[in-house]
Formats: sequence, C-alpha cells, structure tokens
Amino acid sequence: MIHVFYKASGETMTECMQRMKESEHLDPTIPVTYTGRLDPAASGAIVFLSGSDRYNKDQFQSLDKIYAVTILLGVKTDTADLLGVVSNAKTPDNIVSTEQIQDICTKLCSSITEPFPAFSARRVDGKALWMHTKSNTTNKVAENLAPIHTTEIYTISALGTQTISGRELKDSVSRICTLLSGHDFRQPEIIKSWEQVSDETEYQTIQIRVHCSSGSYMRTLAERFGALVDSPALAMTIVRESVGEFSIPNL
Repeated sequence: MIHVFYKASGETMTECMQRMKESEHLDPTIPVTYTGRLDPAASGAIVFLSGSDRYNKDQFQSLDKIYAVTILLGVKTDTADLLGVVSNAKTPDNIVSTEQIQDICTKLCSSITEPFPAFSARRVDGKALWMHTKSNTTNKVAENLAPIHTTEIYTISALGTQTISGRELKDSVSRICTLLSGHDFRQPEIIKSWEQVSDETEYQTIQIRVHCSSGSYMRTLAERFGALVDSPALAMTIVRESVGEFSIPNL
C-alpha cells in the first residue's frame, strides 16, 4: 500500500514513520519502508510503502521532486542548514535584487556532478556519511570518502525575498534543537556557535521553488546560490511539496 504522509521540521524519519503507522492504524506486523529521506530540519511529503509494495521502492525513489526553499544569505554552517555549527557569519553588504535573483535561478538550472554532503545519509563502508563526519576530529570527511553523484535542476521559480533578524534565526535554531532533544544532533555545540550571530543584524532570505531530479540536495543548492553572490548561505527552510505525482493535500 502507498501512504503519502507529512514529515514535520524537527522530526526524524523514524518518528515520522511511527506517527504514520499510528495515523493509518497499520498492523504492527506489517513491514513498512520510506522512499527518500528528509533531513531533520526539513519538512514535507514522504512516500511510505507497506506490505508487498515495498518491493517497488526503487521506482519511487527515482521520482522527481518539487521543493519550496528559503535561502538565508550571510550565514554558513557545516550542514548548510539551521541544524549546523556556524562556520561563517557576516553582516550582509547589500541586498540582492530581484533581477539578480532571477538571473541566478536561471544559471543554477543545470546538471551537476558533485560529492554527497558530508552530513548526509549516504552510506559508505557500512555507515552514513554523517557518522563518519561526526567521528572525525577535524569535523571533515576525507575527500575520497564521499562518493560522487549527478543530479539535475530542471526549473527554479523565484517567489520573493524578505529579511529576518539574528534573534529570529536563533529562536528558530533553538526550536529545532528542542524538538530533537531526544537525539544527539550536537545541540549544545550548535546553539553555542550561533551566539556569533548578532541579534540586531538583518539577513536577507530568498524564497524559491525547485523542480529537480531525485537525489538533489537543497542545502547544496543554497550554498551554490550564495557563491554566485559572494555570500555565505544556507537552506533556512526546506519543504518537499511533491514526490512525482504524490503531494500532501493543502501543503
């Protein structure tokens, strides 16, 4: 059976699956798998397969995706989202114009070959890359450890731009860390690192909608956007709106 479910920000995949089973009143003995992960800070559509439909997992994992993403300019973390240790924070020099945003969105629509993010679930030598990264004393994965993959960004629509204060950003980080308090995501280290972000500083955010192939990382896309305007950047929010033809009603 196919189950399309909503994963909340600050929820792990395991927690989402358990909530789905309870919501769907599934017999505990029925095996279930998910097709395509979402990061702990991300939210949106997850396709679960139960029973014999589990054997169709590969075809669901290869489906295209649509994401609504908010890019934050001026701050960089080691995970490229809010649930990461701040490695660079600077006061924005200027506001990126609507014309610049449109131009950059066009430039980012392409096929790209790059390593998997250091903080990702891609398994190498029997464990996820994020586990290798966390266990490394320099907090970096060896270059030859992260495998290369190719993805494609088909279209990017610019939705708008706003500003957010450093105080609001830190409140968002604290909220996500609190929601994940039952797990070790380096919360104390993360919250401590965000202290370098000034409460009063206003940071620009850019909202986009992305249609892409399976395996595309919105965190990486946000960093690529920032590089084109010479700014640290991260994916402040990621909402997966659809997986192929499957989407969450009223999402």
